[in-house]
Amino acid sequence: MPVPSTPPLPPVQVQAVPQAIPQTPLPPGLPTPPPPVTPLVVQTPPPDKVTPIPTEQLKGEGIINLKADRQRYDEQRKVFVAEGNVRMTFRGSLLIADRLRVNLLNRYALAEGNVTLTQGKQILKGDRFEYNFVQGEGQIRGAKGDIDLATLGVNQPAPVQEPLPTDISATTNASTPVGELVYGSQPPKGSEATGTQVGITLGSRRNAGRAPGSSFGVQSGTIRQLRFEAESADFYPEGWVARNIRITNDPFSPPELELRAKQAKFTKLSPLKDEIRAEKPQLVFDQGFRLPLLRNRVLIDRTERPPGILRFGFDSQDRGGLFVEQSRDLLSGPVQFSVTPQFYVQRAIQDGFNADAFGLKAKLVAPLGLRGSIRGRAELTTLDFAKLDDRFRGSLRAQHLIGTHTLSAEASYRDRLFNNSLGFQDVQSSLGLLFYSPGMQLGTTGISLSYQVGYQYITANTDRADLLEPVRPNNRISLGRWQASAALNKAFTLWQGKPLPATQSQGLRYTSVPVVPYLPWLWVRRGW
Repeated sequence: MPVPSTPPLPPVQVQAVPQAIPQTPLPPGLPTPPPPVTPLVVQTPPPDKVTPIPTEQLKGEGIINLKADRQRYDEQRKVFVAEGNVRMTFRGSLLIADRLRVNLLNRYALAEGNVTLTQGKQILKGDRFEYNFVQGEGQIRGAKGDIDLATLGVNQPAPVQEPLPTDISATTNASTPVGELVYGSQPPKGSEATGTQVGITLGSRRNAGRAPGSSFGVQSGTIRQLRFEAESADFYPEGWVARNIRITNDPFSPPELELRAKQAKFTKLSPLKDEIRAEKPQLVFDQGFRLPLLRNRVLIDRTERPPGILRFGFDSQDRGGLFVEQSRDLLSGPVQFSVTPQFYVQRAIQDGFNADAFGLKAKLVAPLGLRGSIRGRAELTTLDFAKLDDRFRGSLRAQHLIGTHTLSAEASYRDRLFNNSLGFQDVQSSLGLLFYSPGMQLGTTGISLSYQVGYQYITANTDRADLLEPVRPNNRISLGRWQASAALNKAFTLWQGKPLPATQSQGLRYTSVPVVPYLPWLWVRRGW
């Protein structure tokens, strides 16, 4: 079927668009519109020079050791976040918290939840802790902790322990935090071979157990540990400032006696002296009676001082019996030097007041770098210098830590040593060098190994005529010897009791921690 054709569409007419739109003129009487506004251009000055954030890497002594249940690290921002049982060590400090955030660029740390900071024997706890690693400054809220006065602010050389002749006991790992060493002196557990040993010695010694020349007296008691609580505390390398602080030496809460202050400031004056200033201090007895204090400044001085003005002693061999002495500290900084004049009372009564009735002692203690020390002592039991050969004693000892080992050197003149069979004997002169190790655990066996090697050159009297010349001024001979030895030891617990409950009236009545009674058996094997 054919499709009908569609009629064509009409053509489209295109009209030209005018170049300008015609405007109708405004009626007369209306105001003239304002001229067009020129846009305002604001120029921002260049920013000031910004101090660059330290981005250098931490050196070897600034390595951060971090352990936690969960850790996240942002590589671009150099920020890590740790959560759950957080333990971080940095430059000898241990930080424990529930959550920790650290910015490695500006060395800033924020710890929250059961925060504990341990530095040496100082323990600081709180709810929130902010700390700058480089500057050593920070703030803690809800602060509380323990202060060990014996080591507060002291920067002493590393202590060096004296070894036994052929047996060195196992030592505790130096990297173990103090917060985990509360029961360090208790009986061994598992494969450990440490513990307190009790020994009994049968025999007799001259002067009622005192070495010749020792003085006797009563030692005064001292306060070694304090507890404190504060609303907040700001601390810095030179000290700290705490607000609404309470201080006590009572280990129990509530304390029977405590010091309260609106604000307290602690400042390190010297390596051995510290200052505490308090604002409106008062003593509180049994949480009730308050006694305002007129004194708001306390000076803590750890310099060794004699217990009294005069000290009495007895020495029947070198000093003629009863004597009296008084110590004077000439240097009390990192280098300590003291002189002790002596007057021999019994000798002066018997022989008269002459040069033999007076004497002198001197003692020197000085650091040897950061890991060693020098100790010297001298005794002069007469002021008649013609008798110095028989009336002078002295020794100088230097010790230095080399890794975990110790190097010790000593020179002495007329040193007095104790022999189990011969008693006290004088050695005319001695030069020695000793290198010894700490106690080292052999795996999980509980066996401790130690060793030492040394050389000594001794000049002393002898009773062997075959070693002496027919014509001689004295009976002294000289002997040089090398010696090396090693020792193995292991402790076995034969019996162990149970400690008393940690209460004020039982387990903590006489000691700071409950004591565990036990009976050990120590196996020792020596060889050289």
